[in-house]
Amino acid sequence: EVKICKGDTVTWTNNKGGPHNVVFDDEAVPSGVDAESISMDSQLADEGATYAKKFDTAGTYGYFCEPHRGAGMTATMIVS
Repeated sequence: EVKICKGDTVTWTNNKGGPHNVVFDDEAVPSGVDAESISMDSQLADEGATYAKKFDTAGTYGYFCEPHRGAGMTATMIVS
């Protein structure tokens, strides 16, 4: 779980063991937020690759790494 302020930008960095991605759960984002529009279209394949997104809507966001979700690579972000 991570907490950020409304208007903050979060940057995910592939530190090892890719590929990784950031996919927001359709049923775990605030009302009015399109999970697909804030999820990655591709993957972070190379070490050091990044993905950044700004969050302007307060609420709780659930997301995961699609290739590693079964291994527990999931998280919750709270925007206030």
